[in-house]
Amino acid sequence: RVDIDIEGGKTVTSKDYYLDANFRITGFGIYDNFKDSVQIKGRGNSSWSHSKKPYRLKFEEKVKPFGLTKGKSWVLLANAQKGALMANAIAMKIGQMAGAKYPNHIIPVELYMNGYYMGNYMFTEKVGMANNSVDIDEEDGYVVELDTYGSTDETIYRTGNYNLPVKVAEPDLDEYINEEYAKDRRAAILEDSRVMQDAVYMGEGLEDVMDVDATARFFLTNDLVLNQEINHPKSTFYHKNESDPEGKIAFGPLWDFDWGFGYESGSNYCYSGQTSSVIKTSMAAYSFWQDLTNIEIFKKHYYKVWKEFLENNHIEEIKDYIKEYYEFVEESFQHNSTKWGDGNGYGSKLSTMQQWMEDRQNFIAKNLTKYDISDLVHTLLGDIDCNDAVTIRDIALLNSYLAGITEEDFNLAKADTDKNGTIDAADLPALAMAIAT
Repeated sequence: RVDIDIEGGKTVTSKDYYLDANFRITGFGIYDNFKDSVQIKGRGNSSWSHSKKPYRLKFEEKVKPFGLTKGKSWVLLANAQKGALMANAIAMKIGQMAGAKYPNHIIPVELYMNGYYMGNYMFTEKVGMANNSVDIDEEDGYVVELDTYGSTDETIYRTGNYNLPVKVAEPDLDEYINEEYAKDRRAAILEDSRVMQDAVYMGEGLEDVMDVDATARFFLTNDLVLNQEINHPKSTFYHKNESDPEGKIAFGPLWDFDWGFGYESGSNYCYSGQTSSVIKTSMAAYSFWQDLTNIEIFKKHYYKVWKEFLENNHIEEIKDYIKEYYEFVEESFQHNSTKWGDGNGYGSKLSTMQQWMEDRQNFIAKNLTKYDISDLVHTLLGDIDCNDAVTIRDIALLNSYLAGITEEDFNLAKADTDKNGTIDAADLPALAMAIAT
């Protein structure tokens, strides 16, 4: 349970300014209790138009609510669209399993504001440059959002062969005192976009400008949940570490799956679209994704990440997660239904959701082009961070994974050190032995 008591009993009516408030988590023995002062405001584009509003939270100091990585900025997702109460949780879990860059963590909560029940919400990290999201300092890199429908106060730049709508999400260059420096940084970011698009358009030099492995994992997640918003595009992020001489554009973090799982074409979740292409024609970014996914080196990486996903039998984990998540939130969903009219009936649809996910995976797997990927696979078992050595860092990564936190350099294929087909605590002794030898 999350309680937010706003100073003076005020209500959040704007995305433009923060209100001071007190924040409290009651963990009921599942999570640690926590309280602190916070600032709160509205957030979202189309989601802000719903009666059930999403919110952004900003703490003065970095905090780790629910045991998550410390950070100042967090989000409360409303999932106001009927039937959407589980969509983002499932998609983010898939992103973690796929090894996507900087995946969010979803904590379902009962939200109370000024003592009034607000509904079932998801507490999660705010996408941005912070150690609880894209862990790069704002002087060393950037996060871009491809956003066709940016709000009126946001500047969108159309660049490259595909005329992609580029919004510099972070850093906020408008806040820079040195305007010339901000202008140069913006120009460099836009030039990166142009060069990356050129590589896709020409089908050459892609690995020089794009982290193809990371982008393949990003695409796997969107493909598996049929998130066609990447074609609009909207809520589509990529980032780059400019301080790294080898830094390349990597798509991610993942965000916003309210229109996935067949909803975009069928206005319902997990009832249609199992055999549909995630690349949707007549959309602004259609040609970009179509061309990217036809480049041989991308197809080879895509086969590799799918091979890992299939060999780890993640679809069964997803099906289990769907059931377990619902069981955890069932009572909260009933409360949400009383408040907002959505929450009943999810239990009777679990098998439909599970079967939809399995059918979707089977369709994609059947249509993959097979490649020899021996040159892409690190062969050293236990080398979880793929640095060609088994070290204490690998143990730390495995411990984090077992605690529910998947670091960005965690390689699932190398974590099953006891070779029993699952990643669990039994892999720790085997990993320690690998270090000792």
